[in-house]
Amino acid sequence: MLTRKYGLLTVTMMAISATLGSSILIAFGQVAYQAQYNPILMLLAWIIGAILIIPGLLLFAETTSSYPENGTAYTWLKKAKFQATAFWFGWILVLLVAATAIASATIACGNLIASLAAITNPWLIKLIGIDVLVIMGLTHIYTKKIVGISQTIFTVLKFIPILLVMILAIVYGSLANFEKPEVTKNLHQLFLTSYMLLPAMAMTMFAYSGIEAVTYVAGEIKEPRKNIIRAKIIAILVVVGVYVILAVAIITINISNNLNAFSNNLWSEAILSSKTIPHGFALAFNILSIVIFLGSLNAFLLYHSRMVHKLAQEHDLFNIFSKTNNPTNSPYLAIVLLMLLSSVYVLWDQLYSVVTYFIIATTVLQFIAFSVALKLRYQDSTYKRMFNNFWYWVLFLSTIIGNILCLIGAIISMYVFARDSHDWWILYKCFIVCGVLVAGFPIYYIKEFTKKRMIINKQKQETLKQ
Repeated sequence: MLTRKYGLLTVTMMAISATLGSSILIAFGQVAYQAQYNPILMLLAWIIGAILIIPGLLLFAETTSSYPENGTAYTWLKKAKFQATAFWFGWILVLLVAATAIASATIACGNLIASLAAITNPWLIKLIGIDVLVIMGLTHIYTKKIVGISQTIFTVLKFIPILLVMILAIVYGSLANFEKPEVTKNLHQLFLTSYMLLPAMAMTMFAYSGIEAVTYVAGEIKEPRKNIIRAKIIAILVVVGVYVILAVAIITINISNNLNAFSNNLWSEAILSSKTIPHGFALAFNILSIVIFLGSLNAFLLYHSRMVHKLAQEHDLFNIFSKTNNPTNSPYLAIVLLMLLSSVYVLWDQLYSVVTYFIIATTVLQFIAFSVALKLRYQDSTYKRMFNNFWYWVLFLSTIIGNILCLIGAIISMYVFARDSHDWWILYKCFIVCGVLVAGFPIYYIKEFTKKRMIINKQKQETLKQ
């Protein structure tokens, strides 16, 4: 049984650590490319992306504080008696959201370590990332009390490379990139015609998604009704501020079409290709960036393993995954399962595609989560409301519109990536993954049918014995 042990500081640091992680290194390059390297569109993408997620965060806070249990919307679906949908939700969350989030940090970390060691073999690079994942997983399983403490430690350490970038921007950066002719010329037409702002905004959703970490461990938070909403508000203010400042920093350091849009570390490439910044800073940044990936893996393994634990408790996964390690109170087999699933993505695909899978899956889950939250709000007498009906509907409709825009943007971004990389197999693999999205429902009914048949057969055997 998981106990309530995390206070406001730990929960806030968990949300910040999960958000200010691999997305700093992964998302910025993708946002820059999708925004056509236009500084104004880049900043708009980060700001609008932040505005779009705020309504959903507030709605999640209300429902989570009403049901302070691990599992978020999966638990809500169970309460609403949507058994098949709950199974489907857990299916997507574990196989796509959790696994791809961990895989994205694993792939990027392996690439970064390999670049420092001058390793170019792609399979060896993947294995390096998997080795790091295994080490982090074993730490969670066997190290007592380090998980909660490490959230704060990693969050603090993550700010070191962020501060380095800010210092470099102040000392060596230039605002000339904001004055490029292609930025200022016909700017109003650019805003009206640039459909690429949609996929750029979609990529920011990956960068902001970690704030939901607190809802995955609601059953382990002290005073959840107070601490969940406080942690989310503090985290979103910190994260949005940092990302906007970092967007300005990368633009002033170096932003041009000469950079590799799909680089795993656009920051390092921008520093290296700068004519004014000494190359030694790029090496220092890369070394410090490893801390960012370790912190992301640390946070991902913590809160995603709690989802697997919850599924096992509800008998939508094998009961064995609900077992915890006595000394550390850690769901160790859930962590092992996540490491195995993530390794499949690491070996099967590349970083950009994995990130897009994550965005598509989370968008689908958002539609499900907010729909069931709406039902519970009006039908469950134990539901505790934070907002009056008017503001709730404003937040709800804003969230639905934001999710639709995000889904469209993710589809466009995958098409653009396949087109520009001349690799249409990327789209086919995306279709395969989307097939996994819908596979949960038939598998649920097969599971239930098999379960009933086993019960009937058992009853027949007992009757024959009598």
